[in-house]
Amino acid sequence: MIYKSNKLLYVLILIYIHIFNVCPSTISFHHHKNDVYEDYDITTIYRTTNMSYFDRNSDGHEKFDITTIYRITNMSLFNRNNGRLVYHNEVYLRTNAIGMPLQLYDGNHVMSSNTIEISNFRTFKNNSQMSISYDSNSWTERSINQFNGYYEYCNKINDYSEDEEIYYQTTVKPRKQLYTNYCYNVFEFLFQNYHCLQYNTLNYYNIEPVNCTIFTFYWTPDKDQTCLTMTYYRFYYQQNIDENLITMDMYDKNNMVLSSTKLNKYDGVSTLKITNIVFKKNEEYKLSFSVNLIPYTYRGRLNELGQFGLIRIAQCSNYDEEEVRIVSANSFSDSGINPMPFNILGYGVVERSDESLHPCLNGGYFTTFSKCVCPPGFKGQFCETGCGLNSYGFDCKGVCSITTDKMCRGMLMCTSYGCTCPPGLTGPLCNKDCTFGTYGADCKQTCSSNCLDNACDQYTGVCLRGCSAGYVLPYCREKYPFLINPPTLLSVTYDRIEIELNFGKNSMTKYGEKILNIKYYQIYYKSLIEDTFRTFEIKLISNTINTTTEIISDLEPDTKYKIGVLLIADDGNFNDQDVVYGQYKTTCNQPQITDYNIKLISGIRSINITWNIINLSRIECKITTYALTLTSSRSQNQITDVQEILSSTESGHFLDNLLPGFQYNIKLTPSTSNGTLPPSPIYSFTTLMSKNDVQIKNISTKHENGKIKLYWIMVNSKHQHYTTVHEPITSIIRYKVNYSQLLQ
Repeated sequence: MIYKSNKLLYVLILIYIHIFNVCPSTISFHHHKNDVYEDYDITTIYRTTNMSYFDRNSDGHEKFDITTIYRITNMSLFNRNNGRLVYHNEVYLRTNAIGMPLQLYDGNHVMSSNTIEISNFRTFKNNSQMSISYDSNSWTERSINQFNGYYEYCNKINDYSEDEEIYYQTTVKPRKQLYTNYCYNVFEFLFQNYHCLQYNTLNYYNIEPVNCTIFTFYWTPDKDQTCLTMTYYRFYYQQNIDENLITMDMYDKNNMVLSSTKLNKYDGVSTLKITNIVFKKNEEYKLSFSVNLIPYTYRGRLNELGQFGLIRIAQCSNYDEEEVRIVSANSFSDSGINPMPFNILGYGVVERSDESLHPCLNGGYFTTFSKCVCPPGFKGQFCETGCGLNSYGFDCKGVCSITTDKMCRGMLMCTSYGCTCPPGLTGPLCNKDCTFGTYGADCKQTCSSNCLDNACDQYTGVCLRGCSAGYVLPYCREKYPFLINPPTLLSVTYDRIEIELNFGKNSMTKYGEKILNIKYYQIYYKSLIEDTFRTFEIKLISNTINTTTEIISDLEPDTKYKIGVLLIADDGNFNDQDVVYGQYKTTCNQPQITDYNIKLISGIRSINITWNIINLSRIECKITTYALTLTSSRSQNQITDVQEILSSTESGHFLDNLLPGFQYNIKLTPSTSNGTLPPSPIYSFTTLMSKNDVQIKNISTKHENGKIKLYWIMVNSKHQHYTTVHEPITSIIRYKVNYSQLLQ
């Protein structure tokens, strides 16, 4: 009894130790989409030097075109190999590309790497640091197409059919492109060939779950490590296959489990990463893969378990956040060397969209998958953030050089974007600084027009001397937000205006690339005749309610006011150049006027009209216009004889250029902003005439008592009717005697 209790205690201690050892490590899965357009953080760097070294002598050998060569090679590493040109370049795998294998073809090989790995399991030779154990009859080498997991598309380029030719041309690109990567070499496990699985599934009496170890990896680090990755391929023929079929266990030198996990269900390539665990220097660790199943479930059906294959096992770098590989590749002897990027899936350069308008900044381009692909040295959803001097990669943590005199000079960077000089540099050798007013990859971008003095950082485009008013630092591309619409009028009286403000996301302009927190607002208002705005105190915008009301008091009646709202960001800045203002008018009472006391003074061809100045109370509407209606007394109903005259003064008006001696009618009609007031009575007047306005007509004589009397009439020279002249007239009478008639 005591023995059994001690045995139970011993088991519990082992379980506790197992849990204690398993828990600290972190297991993460990174599923790599089966999509050629997934953007992996891979930068291929070609280092450039003086091209003159490669000009050929006139000895019959090829002389390379400088425009073809200058952007691709580390010239100091060029060498000859059987008449073929061999060049070296550096491939940096970062962030989402860490742990992914880089498939190389004929003429390419990895010269050195900052990680220790196994990627060719069949030919791998066990050594003191790494060794593997497996049943050779149950594992085979295959090339699989990462798009669909099939084998048939991985034949040599000259072996595929016409249909496959179309597939290659439209989907995976021809293999003749130097770094095309449409297939993986996979070390695949054959479920149906493994004796452990065969034996247990054929045993009709075996109903208990079985565990068969199918592969073991032994690793002795040469220094303390904290990370290990395993890249594998899984393809399920049927969706009802147990997702916990394959497990991975990590053991220490005492065969104690350090980490255990089940490979989750995913069709395609995945990378399993073990972190937060200390692998001691010179201590052996074991990584094993096992198949777990209930035998009778798969009796005679082992070939239905799908595909499982190992692609790569590698240690992670403790301190470097990237994997670096120096790659040597042979160019084609009958063509120049064209730089192109390495990538994980397919040819490295992503297909661009035809859209002319897109949100990508800093030279980034829009893809057919509606995402931005950034040039080297920029990051973000819209390529909005520059990495700055001496930096690259998706996270901008890649470092070009550890010396200040070099930085990224002389490097050509190739990514899925394409190949270009690093930001801030240009020229055939990528070693010339951008000219003033330009920046970015290969200096192809121009500083924002809103940068003061057109000065910006040559690497990032950050404005060095600030922005024009209303624009957001550091790039001065986006304006600080403002409300799209003016405030909504709720009510108005003669001395106050009530408005509603809406701070919802759809009510203000978008923030653009920079995420701004609009925190405060301030009311601006003034009458239309004032020069400067009056303001409210700055107020906090509610985080829970989008709308608020404000009342502006102590206003003047019958007055138009201009009202707007200034938005203030949490950094204290704002855009006061684009505030949208609305116009709102206070109310008033219409004046009650019964007598305008109009007086008329006729003049020669003119009339002077006066009326009393209208005195108003504070809340009565201001007189805005005084309209005089002038008509002829003889044609009052004829529209053509009616004139509407607006007076320029508030107490009278002078009309001239009227017809002399003509009778007119006139009335006064004042108006306010609320409409017209009752008109005055109609007044009649006749203009005066001068002596130049009359003619003498119908002269006649009469002889009476030895005297001659002379008669005539005076008429208006314009209208030929009797008239009165309102000034003295001197008449001169001329006559002569006719003697011939007297003699008779």
